[in-house]
Amino acid sequence: MLIIAVPKSCSTSLAETFAHINHLPFLQKTNVQNDNNKCKSNNLYRLHSDMIEYKESEINKFVNSNVVYKQHIFPSEHNLNLIKKTKCVILLRKPEHVINSYRRKYAFDGSHCMNRFQLKRSDTYDTYLATFMKFGLYEDLVNFNKRYEEIQSCNHLIIYKDDIINDTDITLNKINDFFGFQKTSNIKLLEKKYVP
Repeated sequence: MLIIAVPKSCSTSLAETFAHINHLPFLQKTNVQNDNNKCKSNNLYRLHSDMIEYKESEINKFVNSNVVYKQHIFPSEHNLNLIKKTKCVILLRKPEHVINSYRRKYAFDGSHCMNRFQLKRSDTYDTYLATFMKFGLYEDLVNFNKRYEEIQSCNHLIIYKDDIINDTDITLNKINDFFGFQKTSNIKLLEKKYVP
């Protein structure tokens, strides 16, 4: 089963919770990027090693297994052509909120190497926004949401990050129903890679 997620969308918590309540393993394929397979984003690929141009065999492996895979699959033309016919959950979040989450995460533990974009842990949201715009990261995030929303079909269940937080039971049960699992109640969202 495949969950595609815009970065910083509570996706690890969502995927691990879904896997946990259905007694399934969870995996994210990481550290797979090289000069030959990095995706066609402006710069977002520099923050996540799973942002690559995927092979059809890889997508099929994600979908045709009893493992919950969560991946940051950038919506390049190549990747979209594979995803259009793929049954998957797509998790989205407003770009401004994603940027603020990167800022908080970098301030919290220094992860995602924001210094490669000349950002400091103490920088304000406005500085982050300006930097994300300058390096095309904001455009990448806008396109991530827009392009997945444009291809939405019966093969896709689009979920938004706020739904996970505000309506955890309803959201997880939509995913359960989509993938053919029983509904459950009183779901506690696992806080994985979560920054307060």
